[in-house]
Amino acid sequence: MSDPVAIQSSPEGYTARVNSDGQLSTESEVTNAVDTQPAIGSLTRTSVTVQVTSGTLVAALAGRRGLFLQNQGANPVFLRFAAAAATAADWLVAPGAEFREARFPYEGEIRAIAVGGTSVVLVVEVAS
Repeated sequence: MSDPVAIQSSPEGYTARVNSDGQLSTESEVTNAVDTQPAIGSLTRTSVTVQVTSGTLVAALAGRRGLFLQNQGANPVFLRFAAAAATAADWLVAPGAEFREARFPYEGEIRAIAVGGTSVVLVVEVAS
């Protein structure tokens, strides 16, 4: 067992220890919970056909908290997280692959380009 540490904001003075299994244990039951994630205000789902020339895949969105992209087409897609032209040197999303980030506070534009032909990308954005 490790040395006990005080649980912050506990007027009762609860202490916690890390047990031999690496788990946090308390001497008394702690019954309150703290939500550490912002509430979801909106969830938007769209399909975008990515062209062989760079274009906007996802517009800038204030309050974006999550982003999920799935390349549903047969051609590779490259992503650039900026309002600048995407190239084949940027982030690759192979056919059938996904980009998933549940905690993604980037609020800027995302551009994309397909190589070898167009490709359909499913876009799901989470915003607060």
